[in-house]
Amino acid sequence: RGALRLDMRVADDVRRLGDGRLEAKGTTEIVADGTGCIRRTRGKISVNLPLIGKKIEEMVLQSINDTFKRNAEYCRSAIQ
Repeated sequence: RGALRLDMRVADDVRRLGDGRLEAKGTTEIVADGTGCIRRTRGKISVNLPLIGKKIEEMVLQSINDTFKRNAEYCRSAIQ
């Protein structure tokens, strides 16, 4: 069946770093699942800063996950 797919990429020049320290890219797909649908998001975030880059990546990913969970909960409650 059909699926909706969105590819995304955030370049570091968008964030005004401009030197390759930040890269974020991913794909979101919405696919049919029985009587509903599933949103799948996959991606990668790289922050190339000595000592703190990995920690920033973890914090950003946690924030994104929290946002997706809140959005899903809102959608479920709005539909019911």
